Amino acid sequence: MRVGLFRPVHVTTERGSEIRMLLTCKFLQSTIISALRKFGLKAGVVTRPQVEALVMGLIKECSHLAMTIAPLLGSPARAS
Repeated sequence: MRVGLFRPVHVTTERGSEIRMLLTCKFLQSTIISALRKFGLKAGVVTRPQVEALVMGLIKECSHLAMTIAPLLGSPARAS
């Protein structure tokens, strides 16, 4: 180590990783809802526990959207 062959690295804490994951999930939810608006599907105000059920209800009639968005939510895609 004294000869300079190793570089110092930054190791994130477990708490830091949890916070980053929560922010990523929140960003993903808002991205999905805003993407649905482009197809004319409006979700309105949604709380976190309602997101999956609401989005699946909106996309159940659009099989192409269901195949794309359902895997992001962790739900199996169902073709109509």
